[in-house]
Amino acid sequence: MKQLHLSFLFLLFAGLHTTAQTETQKTYFLKNNGVYVKDKDSADYTRTVDEPAKGSSVYQINDFYLNGNKKRTAQAIMTKRMVYEGAYVTWYKNGNKQQTGNYVNDELNGELNTYYPDGKLYSTKIYSREGTPAQESTYIKTVKDPKGKNLVVNGKGKYLIYDEDFKQITDQGNVKEGLYEGIWTGKNLKQKSSYAESYDKGKLLSGKSTDEKGQTYAYTKLVDNPEFIGGHGALSRFLGTHIRYPAKCQDEGIEGTVILKFTVLKTGKISNISVVRPLHPDLAAEALRVVRLFTAWKPGCYRGIAEDMLCNLPVRFSLNN
Repeated sequence: MKQLHLSFLFLLFAGLHTTAQTETQKTYFLKNNGVYVKDKDSADYTRTVDEPAKGSSVYQINDFYLNGNKKRTAQAIMTKRMVYEGAYVTWYKNGNKQQTGNYVNDELNGELNTYYPDGKLYSTKIYSREGTPAQESTYIKTVKDPKGKNLVVNGKGKYLIYDEDFKQITDQGNVKEGLYEGIWTGKNLKQKSSYAESYDKGKLLSGKSTDEKGQTYAYTKLVDNPEFIGGHGALSRFLGTHIRYPAKCQDEGIEGTVILKFTVLKTGKISNISVVRPLHPDLAAEALRVVRLFTAWKPGCYRGIAEDMLCNLPVRFSLNN
């Protein structure tokens, strides 16, 4: 089952279409893919955002299905960006609870419970951060089948992972001491591919995917992110060579970072370029112009197979450089 990571909060105040309900609450309209739309008739769900109470810095976010049922609640604070903080809850459209968890400084922390659509407990995981630098650690504590039978108890047993609708099993394997262990197998319904992987104490040792044509792909990383040809250094040089500082912003001393979002297709082509944080219209326009000059990137891969992937790119405008 795909993890719900609450990425819906990021664009909360980026020039969206809103309808003010009160002086301290705004309403937004969204599609299921997180895209904001102009009106309720085009939306899949609605969101209300309550300004922090006096003496607080916490925004309250409430999402609703179009039938009026709750979809999710969450809390966040705003520094230079939106940061998840505190408890969150999600619900299925039928009104049953879907997931409960907690964020600390934008990271999942503590117990995360996921439920079947009928309300029965599916799994309990424990999130923590360990080591220096801190790395996220996930302990798979409990997994139950649809009838309530224990599959994983105290971090040991067989873990069955379902699709988003809990209609079919997509992944399965053993868990030991709360971590993946031994051979795991599964299928990617979107790619129409299957895989087999080997784990030791939660670490992926090797994997092999097979696509619908029978071609195989070996890998040692689940996700291989898209990359500008030549790496980060080449990307920095490209931006430095092609960016022309807008004269108006230069005269007025305007500087900062424009964040762009785009998709690197499995062919390596760049698509769907947009501005996430505009900062200033002239800076945003220049960043867009330069990114449109990109040639093909090295595509990202999931389980060894090239796949369309979303990228965020910060473009820094500095008068001192």
